[in-house]
Amino acid sequence: MTSPETIEGGRRNASQGIGVLLTWLAGFGLLLPLVNHLKVEWEINPQYSYGWGAMGLTLYLFWKRWEDRPTPGNFFPGWLLGSVTVFLLGMLGPVLLVEESNPDWRPITWVHVWIVVGLWLSGLASIGGRRWLLHFVFPVCFLMVCVPWPTPIEQSMVQALMRLVSGITVESINWFGVPAVQRGNLIDVPGGTIGVSEACSGVRSFQGTLMAALFFGELYRFGLGKRVWMLVFGTAVAVALNTLRTTSLAWIHIRGGGGAVDRWHDPAGLVVLLLAFFSLGAFALVMRGASAVGEMGRSGSPRAPEVSYLPVSYSIVVGAVVAILHLTTELYYRSAESALTPSARWTVEWPKLGAGFRFDPLDEETLLLLRVNEGRSGVWKRESGSQWYVFFFTLGSRSCGGESSSGAFARALSAGGWGAIGS
Repeated sequence: MTSPETIEGGRRNASQGIGVLLTWLAGFGLLLPLVNHLKVEWEINPQYSYGWGAMGLTLYLFWKRWEDRPTPGNFFPGWLLGSVTVFLLGMLGPVLLVEESNPDWRPITWVHVWIVVGLWLSGLASIGGRRWLLHFVFPVCFLMVCVPWPTPIEQSMVQALMRLVSGITVESINWFGVPAVQRGNLIDVPGGTIGVSEACSGVRSFQGTLMAALFFGELYRFGLGKRVWMLVFGTAVAVALNTLRTTSLAWIHIRGGGGAVDRWHDPAGLVVLLLAFFSLGAFALVMRGASAVGEMGRSGSPRAPEVSYLPVSYSIVVGAVVAILHLTTELYYRSAESALTPSARWTVEWPKLGAGFRFDPLDEETLLLLRVNEGRSGVWKRESGSQWYVFFFTLGSRSCGGESSSGAFARALSAGGWGAIGS
């Protein structure tokens, strides 16, 4: 015969299991739609192809923090956390409406990320108070390294970095008596030019290096000072390795032509990224000193109870509101799109071959970088001696993501030392 204590314990375990399940469903119900939106950028834009790896590192850091979470304490007033939750959920609806129609607008993506981060932190604070909020704030905010930078910041910082790398590369080549000229962050060398894709993809290792610096700083639980030094060292490593990479590609181009660069371009980028990651890992171990490898800065505070979860009513309300908002947005745009009329299709009447005109083929990697489905380019010389280029692109699914095709094209023009005077 089952005792009342056993029955009560079974009910308590079942209640706790339901609470834990609903808590994680509500949390991942917020996270997964955001990941579904960001994955387009991760899969289309080579600069952010590290996104899936960064998401895995985010979950890993959260798990490491979960293992040594402190006992709950210093709770916030219930009305405060409730007000924050209601405000963030109220913002989520308009953000989803704007984001669905403007998937290539990065600022709205950042607002979506801040809402998700805010709701996660609000939920953690409601369970464990101020102790949990401070304990989990970094791994939750680490999610932001997966998000494409706002275009103005990306252009100003990254293009400045790449121009610096290209300038150092040109000087190093000139030291060996080989003529080289910098044009934007492209390099003209004997036999051709290190093209758009070769010059732009160094961005990937720079952003990946910053991600690795933040990761190791959190993994070993460094203080603020050491984390700043990790970022400084990571920036220096990114500049040095990208200079080495660009110089190597330039020499390969000089010796073997553009075909040789195509063969070595991707492996060189991967080697730079791996070298940067392991360099930061080694620097982090040096910064950490002689402490035991397995400790990783664990907190000495008492452990929280094994079972921690949000109130069931809280999880149900948050999960239901999020699901309704996503469903409503989807239904609204499906009904609106069914009433749209087909748009006009533009075509180009190309000049006849000859008379100084020729087609200039665009490779698949360039089309991918500019986020267009189809594209053709032509070049011809006029009687005055001036040389003209024409480009015609067809936009499609590749234009979705963190930046519009027009924005990507403008960025590529800037990288090539050109500028648009009209559109």
